[in-house]
Amino acid sequence: MINKGESIRDIYGLWYEQPVIYFWIERFIILCLAFIIVLLIYFLYQKYAYKKRFILPKDRALQDLFELQSSVIQTEEDSKKAYFRLSLIIKEYVSSLYHTSFVHLTDKEFIVHASLYMSFDCVDILRKIFQDMTRIKFEHQVGIVEKLRHDIEQSIILIKKTTPVDTTKGS
Repeated sequence: MINKGESIRDIYGLWYEQPVIYFWIERFIILCLAFIIVLLIYFLYQKYAYKKRFILPKDRALQDLFELQSSVIQTEEDSKKAYFRLSLIIKEYVSSLYHTSFVHLTDKEFIVHASLYMSFDCVDILRKIFQDMTRIKFEHQVGIVEKLRHDIEQSIILIKKTTPVDTTKGS
């Protein structure tokens, strides 16, 4: 018969006090739940509160051109890099504006393909910019800083003049 002070735990040698391991399991579960809550708050912040700022292609190109304009050109290698960067900025801008890839094209191919999308005065500005660019980029001709500054200014004018065309002239 079970006495008043005895219970099932007393019979099998189990004590009422919890073993030490339960204390650590409880703390581990609380820590995991806190980590999950922090992750949930982070993902909700990323989805709803934090919005990536979208930069318009025109603003991005103008920003890149102003950075290029403020760079210092001292050697022939610097002028070649500046002209490569200038042609890449223009090609990326026109590509993003008309949703067509022009970056892989040579300068002459770019002008031919751009004439399908752009107005004639914009294509004329492109021709003037790219006229000496190929010789400076690929030959040993040294780019004059004033010429580069002029080409950058023409590029800025081109970017400010361009507008998306509803349909292409070729179709």
